[in-house]
Amino acid sequence: VLLSAGLLSLSACNRSADTQTAGRQSDSTISADSGAAPVTRLVYAGTLPCRPGDPADCAGLQTELTLNIDPVRARPTYLLRQTYADRPAAAPAAEEGGVYTTLRGTAQNPDATIYQLAPGKPERRLYLLRINDDTLRLLDANQHELKTGQNVFLVRTAPN
Repeated sequence: VLLSAGLLSLSACNRSADTQTAGRQSDSTISADSGAAPVTRLVYAGTLPCRPGDPADCAGLQTELTLNIDPVRARPTYLLRQTYADRPAAAPAAEEGGVYTTLRGTAQNPDATIYQLAPGKPERRLYLLRINDDTLRLLDANQHELKTGQNVFLVRTAPN
C-alpha cells in the first residue's frame, strides 16, 4: 500500500512538472503520461486593436494566445494574455482562459474555421478566423472582417 501511494505521489509530481514545462513552450505536443493522447499547444502573438472600455490613449494590445487541443477531453481550452502595447510594464489589460468553440463557415467561405473565445462575458467574446496554420485574423462581433487601419493578425510564434 505504501509503495502504491508513493508511486501515485511521484506520478502527480511528474505531471505537475510536465504541465509547468509545457506552459513555457511556444508550440508543442505534450503528454502527462505515456498512455494518454498528446495535448497540442499552439501559441500565437501580435498586437491587436484596443477594445471598447480600454483607456482612450490605448495604442494597442500586445496579445499572446495559447490554444490547447486535447483529443481525450474533447474540450479545447485557451489562455489569452494581453498587455497595453504602450505600457508593457503595467499590469495586464486582461488575462483570461476557458473553453473555446470551433465554428465553421463565413458568408464568404463556407469552409472557413473560426475560433470563438468566450471569456465568460458575451460582450468580450473574440472571434478569430484561421487564415492558415500560422495566422489568425481578428473578426468583429458579427464574425466579419474588421475595418481598421490597425493590425488584426496573430502569428504563430513557434518555428515550423
